[in-house]
Amino acid sequence: MLNMVFGDRDLTNITSAAAEKTGIGSSTVSSMLPIIMSLLAGFLSKNVASGNSSLLDSVGSIASGGGILAAVKGLAQKITG
Repeated sequence: MLNMVFGDRDLTNITSAAAEKTGIGSSTVSSMLPIIMSLLAGFLSKNVASGNSSLLDSVGSIASGGGILAAVKGLAQKITG
């Protein structure tokens, strides 16, 4: 599914960048991406459905907060309390 959204080349670049930034192996990052994307999709859906923000506002807040890693960290904090 991610290949359909990003394409093979972009997905490889995303995986490599995340692996480099986190110090996690690219194969592990590749395995984690579908889970992370599902969590982010749920987060965005919940924000939009609750009426707290539009999709563009939600994506903008994720992007301005340090990218996908910051978004995942924030989401994990919300889940774990």
